[in-house]
Amino acid sequence: MSRRGNKFNVVHTADSSYFGLGRVVYFDDRLNRRAILGSLISAVLLMIWVTFSGKMSTTEATTFGIVGACNFFFTYLIAQELDPEPRRRAAGLLGGLLAVVAQVFMGAGDVTMLLWALFVIRMFNRTSGSRHKLGDNVIILVAAFWLGKHDLWLMPGLTAACYVLESQIKEGYFRSLYMAGIACAMYLFVERPAVTPGLTLTYVILLCVCVFLFAPELSVASQCTARGDRDNRPLLTQRILMGQGVFLLGSFFLIFFCGDVAIKSLYPVWMAAAACGIYLLIFLIHDKKVAEAQAKDSH
Repeated sequence: MSRRGNKFNVVHTADSSYFGLGRVVYFDDRLNRRAILGSLISAVLLMIWVTFSGKMSTTEATTFGIVGACNFFFTYLIAQELDPEPRRRAAGLLGGLLAVVAQVFMGAGDVTMLLWALFVIRMFNRTSGSRHKLGDNVIILVAAFWLGKHDLWLMPGLTAACYVLESQIKEGYFRSLYMAGIACAMYLFVERPAVTPGLTLTYVILLCVCVFLFAPELSVASQCTARGDRDNRPLLTQRILMGQGVFLLGSFFLIFFCGDVAIKSLYPVWMAAAACGIYLLIFLIHDKKVAEAQAKDSH
């Protein structure tokens, strides 16, 4: 694809800000209010649980609760990126609940990973109605470097691959290749462990279940009615599928090379994926029942 043809010149934004992937969380939206309330309740319940169980000090319990609130809310947001269909936004609430339950058994996780995943998936599907800009790239690259320095050494390479893919798909932005180069350069400062960490069978089975639940989402991407926040243009099916595919393949490689550390960082994202699949099934069953009822009424 030529530089001229690949240059981002279709989606225009009304502002000249340094951030293009941010989305406004409206407090007058019922689901957003429930997500915020769920985050606060999760923080309180988790703090109470670890404090009275004697597993952590008060300071550690407070941190654990705050991370739980972040897990709930970020999972809620990520679920809406994995399945951008507006009629299935409530899947995010289910995902947040699953993430909090998983935190009880798997630990606090890594909020930085959630931030990276949220922005990368938005970079592909462009639910914000804009391409990624300077501020977004800084967040993605800094998060990748931080994670790379903390046992997830594959993150810079995975980030570089994401930027290269984004530059080559429909309406790709050629300057993504520059960001890919910066991500590759991070390997100069990231140490690769001599021994590949192991994988816990229970975690692997849990992830396989999540993949099974999420798989049907790939078949309904072409039916998505969502539009970009800023430009009000329909989302491109190819870009939605690419975001979902990068999530699946990226998670596989990260877990394969980084072991349990990657699983414990990624599990809220997988809970979001599982919630999307479960809610999709409920949604389709409900639609089928409504259609059958309407058919009976017409006769």
